[in-house]
Amino acid sequence: MTQLLDTGHLRLGGTHHVHHAGSEGPARSVLVPKATRDMVSRWDHLRPIPESTRAPEPTKAPQRSTGLIGVDVVEPGKALVCLGTTGQGGTVLRDGGRYRVENDHGALVGHASSYRAAARLLARYHGYTPGPVEIEHEHRLHRR
Repeated sequence: MTQLLDTGHLRLGGTHHVHHAGSEGPARSVLVPKATRDMVSRWDHLRPIPESTRAPEPTKAPQRSTGLIGVDVVEPGKALVCLGTTGQGGTVLRDGGRYRVENDHGALVGHASSYRAAARLLARYHGYTPGPVEIEHEHRLHRR
């Protein structure tokens, strides 16, 4: 309390005569300035910084093979993955020296060392046994 008084977060008020638990005597009141109440109110509304959200792993057992997994590299460091005819896939983005793998909704699935490894990771994430991976570099075929 002394530290709060010294920093101005609390102030001493007047002296009052008090009765408590069979005892009585003088006591000083402690005042809480408006600036301190506002600061405490802001602290009450703070929320912890959320940890990196990682997409929950599906609980279903691996299903049939995905068939051919298509990886379309749309520009250097960015690829779209389509898991055969399943209608599922994700995105692969270069993140420093590795690749960030996200599902269709942008939630982090994990990291991989290559487009091929990322495609296999996505297949396993969706509950499939990875099939062969075909990588097509769209940005080389359709230059702007």
